[in-house]
Amino acid sequence: MSYRVQDPTDLAEIQRVADEQAAREQVDRENEEGDFRWLMSDKRGRRVVRRILLQAGLDESVFDQNYGVMARREGRREFGIALQRLIKRVCPARVWTMMLTENADDRSADDARNDTNS
Repeated sequence: MSYRVQDPTDLAEIQRVADEQAAREQVDRENEEGDFRWLMSDKRGRRVVRRILLQAGLDESVFDQNYGVMARREGRREFGIALQRLIKRVCPARVWTMMLTENADDRSADDARNDTNS
């Protein structure tokens, strides 16, 4: 990609470049959202996302006397919050509910298997 110096007085060129950048960002956002909808449309994809959300520690305290540990936990938690916002923004509410229900169903099935193996 080559870069050229933009004339700061050429307002039409500045606007054209800004419009092109906005259009590229819009396409990127639409692709990301479409990819995420595809992932969340399958039970396996929802299971992966659920595991990531659990690892993010959304419901855990980030406090630690070691500031490095605390910063790491907060960063992980912030990522989880961003993922949760993406789910709620891109997916219908029923997908969030479905993911939680599947989690409960999977745990019940695991408990039943463990009870029969004991």
